[in-house]
Amino acid sequence: MRSLLLLTPVLASCFQPWSADGLYRCGAGCPADMTCDDGLCCRQNGTPACPTLVPASGKCEGGSNPKVYFQDTDGDGYGNPLISRTACGRPTMETWVDSATDCDDGSMSAFPGGTEVCDGRDNDCDGTVDEGQTPVAAYYRDTDGDGFGVMGDVIMACQCPQGCVPPGYSANAGDCAPNDNTKHPMAPELCNGADDNCNNQTDENVTVGVGVACADAGLGECNAGLTACVAGAIACRPAKLPSRDLCNGLDDDCDGTADERPDCGGPSSFFDAGLVLGARDTGMTTGLNPPTSCLRALGMTEPFTGLTWSGSGDEFHVWYAEAPAGKTWDLSGAGLSLHLQFTSSMLNGNTSVGPWNNFNQPFVLVCSEAAAQFSRYRPAAASLLTSANVTVNTDMPLAGGGAWLLALGGADLTQVKRIEVVVQPTNNGASIPSFNNVFNTSTGFRP
Repeated sequence: MRSLLLLTPVLASCFQPWSADGLYRCGAGCPADMTCDDGLCCRQNGTPACPTLVPASGKCEGGSNPKVYFQDTDGDGYGNPLISRTACGRPTMETWVDSATDCDDGSMSAFPGGTEVCDGRDNDCDGTVDEGQTPVAAYYRDTDGDGFGVMGDVIMACQCPQGCVPPGYSANAGDCAPNDNTKHPMAPELCNGADDNCNNQTDENVTVGVGVACADAGLGECNAGLTACVAGAIACRPAKLPSRDLCNGLDDDCDGTADERPDCGGPSSFFDAGLVLGARDTGMTTGLNPPTSCLRALGMTEPFTGLTWSGSGDEFHVWYAEAPAGKTWDLSGAGLSLHLQFTSSMLNGNTSVGPWNNFNQPFVLVCSEAAAQFSRYRPAAASLLTSANVTVNTDMPLAGGGAWLLALGGADLTQVKRIEVVVQPTNNGASIPSFNNVFNTSTGFRP
């Protein structure tokens, strides 16, 4: 092996140092025409000669073969069999040795023939840690170095007072991701669709990135919200959920349009899909006195097919149009009217006193969900049903007025559930009166 003592004068006499570190050490950088060997800048097959580098011919000076050397990080004279290099001479600026028998190159006290002590290491390199030492404890292989090992990969080693943990192991088990040092017990749970803290749950109790005000959660009233963890990603969740569209100038149902029908203003036709339509014979015969509650739940069902409502008898008969389950209409808007249009045909009516009872009818009930909370409207001056065959075609203002009188107020017009149209034929004493009322599809609400 070429002596560095002989090389140094050559370097000093032929070249000038180009950094404060001087003497052509690789740490200061090598010129473009030089290479680094054993910590020094040199020229292969040139001057200054490289002390250990194997020439391109594969033969060292004098034709000898190069040797394999092993890194000895801990300086115990035994090399790491996993880290080697081939050289024409043993490097001296770095620690390399001929031996490849060190089982723990991170400890000077661990080498073949060493004395076993209680330190969590295989001091004598026989493949067993801390044999003969007490007391012992379980240690778990910690591949990713996050301080937690895998439960099923365990060794027993001495439990020394200083907390001697075998290299690559941990006294703590429970690692669910042995190759990811960001996932282990007590790690913060992140919003990523993974089990970060190894408790067999995903994205639970996430605190990072959530609860922050945001303004892209949706349309209308659903726009403003807070960030939350949704399906493994941070998303803006609305502070308000969609609701029915009240007549308030706001987009309550979060569809991009404010004050839309039927939630606001009711349906323009009661014969749109989704409404609950029907008719009842209430069984009530109260003379000239109108009922004191909505009638939807009274009596028995009577025929309503297509657009035709049929009934018989001198009781109160009611036809109704009802909002779908869970829905109501906001009819509080100014200028809103009920357009009522149907053709009435009386059969077996009382021709002597008129086919219909002599209070002003039909009358209309505007009902909240509670039957006793309603408003009653009637024609202001005279009955609209005046003969055996007559067509009713009228607009009834929800505020009252025109040809209609608000006879009893009480409904919450912001939460109307149902409209009821009520008629009562006159008993002629001889035969049971009956009628057919055929609605026009324009029956509904008008702005």
